Amino acid sequence: MRIQPRIVLLVVSPFALLIAIAYIQWGVAGLPPLPKNSQLFYDSKDAFPIWMRYTHYINLFFMILIIRSGLQILMDHPRLYWNVHCTPGTE
Repeated sequence: MRIQPRIVLLVVSPFALLIAIAYIQWGVAGLPPLPKNSQLFYDSKDAFPIWMRYTHYINLFFMILIIRSGLQILMDHPRLYWNVHCTPGTE
């Protein structure tokens, strides 16, 4: 199975277009101002709430576990059993 470059371009181009539009909007309009009560639940040195930083690290840990398990499955079964006769060691 080969992936054609035209299909990759069709899939990736909408995302690239959205990112380009976001950067243009940021350059023209800038970022919105923070509300006056934005210091609630914030640590003094960072701009993100403490709970948000912790949940991002927890999600990063779980994503590493998911990637590791996917790679482990791929290494254990490289042919992915496309049909009944695709057992390891057979051509």
